[in-house]
Amino acid sequence: MITNNTDQNNQQCFPDLYSPNDPDLILIAKYSVFRSITLRLINDFFKEVKTYGSISGIPSDSLFLLQKKFESTICYFHDLGDRLFSSLDKTTSKIENLSEEIGSDSLIYWLYSKKRLRLIHKLEYCDNIQYLKEYIKFFCMRKAI
Repeated sequence: MITNNTDQNNQQCFPDLYSPNDPDLILIAKYSVFRSITLRLINDFFKEVKTYGSISGIPSDSLFLLQKKFESTICYFHDLGDRLFSSLDKTTSKIENLSEEIGSDSLIYWLYSKKRLRLIHKLEYCDNIQYLKEYIKFFCMRKAI
């Protein structure tokens, strides 16, 4: 009963920020799964680097397997970057509207600003995973030659 009242109070106080059926919640869940999978892959990658001394020392089979795991993860979450960018656009336009309507000193403006920063960091993480995948692919191709 207390959580129901809390949910109702949150919805009344922050109708634009809080909704149990908010598509942003689904996006957050997808990003969390993506991040946990990629963190495991990064951990596997660094274990291999530690074992063999450098990326060039990793056997071709292991490197190829890592590259395929990264590719399949990125393929599975292919629309994640676009969805994060779309959410970033919406949040940025909301911040601009809030700035004009109520000013930049309000709590709601601050909350949206924090949300925008988190979205930017998530996009940067997705880009870095893409770069790492390309880096591993480069070494796979180099070993194949």
